[in-house]
Amino acid sequence: MKRIAIIGAGESGTGAAVLAKVKGFDVFLSDMSPIKDKYKALLEQYQIPYEDGHPHTEELILNADEVIKSPGVPLTAPLIVKLMQQGTPIISEIEFAGRYTDAKMICITGSNGKTTTTMMTYHILKSSGLNVGLAGNVGKSLALQVATEHFDYYVIELSSFQLDNMYKFRANIAVIMNITPDHMDRYDHEMQNYINSKFRIVQNLTSSDHVIYWNGDKTVMRELERRLHAPLGGEDYTGTNNERPDLLAADGSRLYPFSGHIEPLKAQLVPFTWCLRQGRQPRHQCPRCCPFGRYHRDSTRRTASAWPAQPLQHDGSNPLSTPQRYS
Repeated sequence: MKRIAIIGAGESGTGAAVLAKVKGFDVFLSDMSPIKDKYKALLEQYQIPYEDGHPHTEELILNADEVIKSPGVPLTAPLIVKLMQQGTPIISEIEFAGRYTDAKMICITGSNGKTTTTMMTYHILKSSGLNVGLAGNVGKSLALQVATEHFDYYVIELSSFQLDNMYKFRANIAVIMNITPDHMDRYDHEMQNYINSKFRIVQNLTSSDHVIYWNGDKTVMRELERRLHAPLGGEDYTGTNNERPDLLAADGSRLYPFSGHIEPLKAQLVPFTWCLRQGRQPRHQCPRCCPFGRYHRDSTRRTASAWPAQPLQHDGSNPLSTPQRYS
């Protein structure tokens, strides 16, 4: 029986432990901090052995065939270094959960705005009647939902820490909001390392998948252009052809390869532009940033909110706020 050790017993670690147990693995979980009662109850419900409140018992982890690391545990932690030195695979909860579901994955990352965008996307899909789950940095553990529920779609907020240990996981729709300096201590104070982490969201995409990116973010645009070896255009760039259809061949054959050791990007690129007009207007359609005819709700807070062309009826369940709906 394959043995899996899990380091960290928060939402992601406990969820990964439950999924591993359900799938028949020999599971052990370790957390140096005290585990919250609700997570202890879940571990005991599934009869998962664990330890907490003291240093890791290394012999119970170093003998694992695979280790699932919680996002908050840095790769420089002594036990993680030992695992890497002996060649033990270390993955994230998202990577592990992705092996056991064929649901469509809508994955969202960025330095700012990803939680709001994730919750808004989830609310729109759920209100439209889709069987959708909410996971990642917000909502319940993806692994726990895969183990105990069934959804056709997942909307997943992904931090750079989660992306760092994802290798074969595939997003069907990858959204890159923006990239600004953050968590530099985790990335050797090198901005490119942080950018590379964020761009792991596009690895493993195929020609049937989509990348949605903000064409007003210079860092995102520069990185896309670097990887595609071609200019894309954008809000702050010269030229008018923002979408570059010549890069969007369905079979990927007309795409330029990535540079370095990064796999070629085969997904279709879909730029979007924030609509940040002050004041309220009863109905604003912006064809430049809403190619599918969707309407934007203007806000005095200068935030962007995109709603379907057919406005939803508000039933009081919006997790964000009570928005204005326009007929």
